[in-house]
Amino acid sequence: MTFHNGIAKVSKRSLGKSWHKGCPVNPSQLRGVQIHYWGFDNKEHLGVLVVNADAVPAIKHAFAKIRRAHFPIRRMVPVSAYGGSDNKSMAHDNTSAFNCRYAVANGPKAWSEHAFGDAVDIDTRENP
Repeated sequence: MTFHNGIAKVSKRSLGKSWHKGCPVNPSQLRGVQIHYWGFDNKEHLGVLVVNADAVPAIKHAFAKIRRAHFPIRRMVPVSAYGGSDNKSMAHDNTSAFNCRYAVANGPKAWSEHAFGDAVDIDTRENP
């Protein structure tokens, strides 16, 4: 991904197994957003969230507030780094957003908000 002002277009290739044919959004509807955050080591880090293009302003605003509050985040890499596996991503306490998957809920199958790039999981081990 090539970032301009902290935002990059994503591709099928960069999304890896987190995107597949049949997903409710196309890669062209998603963006990689660079986010500065405080780690549990009390140092500043740079991560990437893949989110819906329409959500970019809200994500940038929310994470700027989180950063100002020095709220610690363990790591922040796209789920594609874990082969699209939520379980592997969560086991590493990874903060992430887009992953084309169904919601974990009772009832009929429905797309998760993560499949649209509209949901973020923060510190999944501390905040299951």
